[in-house]
Amino acid sequence: MLCLYGIDRGNFFELMLQRQLPENRTAEELHKIAQNNLLKFIETKLQIHKTDFGGYGFTCGGEYEAALLTLPEIWNLIVERLGNTIVFGVPSKDMIVFVNSNNQTDIEGLEKLILEIHAGGGKLLSKHLFKFEKGNIELYR
Repeated sequence: MLCLYGIDRGNFFELMLQRQLPENRTAEELHKIAQNNLLKFIETKLQIHKTDFGGYGFTCGGEYEAALLTLPEIWNLIVERLGNTIVFGVPSKDMIVFVNSNNQTDIEGLEKLILEIHAGGGKLLSKHLFKFEKGNIELYR
């Protein structure tokens, strides 16, 4: 997984390069600023939804759902609902879906959803499943 930072230039985003980081800021400070900006932007738009196969997904306007992975607050909400070990997919920029890692039926439902989205969707990101456990994210399969 890769996290990129962008500068909003009005009509476009410019990806920030390491050399553009101000000398008085660390990468960790930039990350915290970006998290706070994202939280402010989504605070009135964020909604959690239960899927028909047992998982949960978020909506927040169709542009920033994949970025929710960077927010500890989102992981806290998901852990409360699904437990400490979670399987999730980010099939597109505007979708992220989580299931409990112990429920094979829910994982199969998530895999099916990802295949359907990649068969005809837009803003595509990943066909992979990922696992979140103890604050770490790794490829599930």
